[in-house]
Amino acid sequence: MTHYMIIQSQDPFTQVRALQHYDLATSLTQDGNTVRMLLVQDGVSAAHRGAVNPAFEAMLKGGVQVFADAYALSERNIDSTDLHSGIHIAAMDLVARALLAGDKVIWH
Repeated sequence: MTHYMIIQSQDPFTQVRALQHYDLATSLTQDGNTVRMLLVQDGVSAAHRGAVNPAFEAMLKGGVQVFADAYALSERNIDSTDLHSGIHIAAMDLVARALLAGDKVIWH
C-alpha cells in the first residue's frame, strides 16, 4: 500500500483538471492506497457545504481524507461550521510531515 498526499489548489468550478484530481484520489483509494487531499488556495471552494460538486462528494464518500488549509479558509471567510462533513482544517505543515514520512506528494 502506498501513501499519497494530493494538494489541490484549483477551483473545481472553473478548472476541469480539479475534477480529474478528485477522480484520481478516489481511484487510488479504491486500489487500496491511503490518500489524503489538502485543499489550498482556490481549492477550498469545494469544501464549502453549500458547494455542489458530484466528483468531490464521491471522493469524500470514497474514503479519501480531506483537509482544508486554515489560511486559505480564513482568506475566504469560511469557518469550520461552513465545511462539508468530514473535512478537517489543517496547516501547510501537513505537507512537510507527508514528505518526511515518505508519502508520494502530488501538487496541482
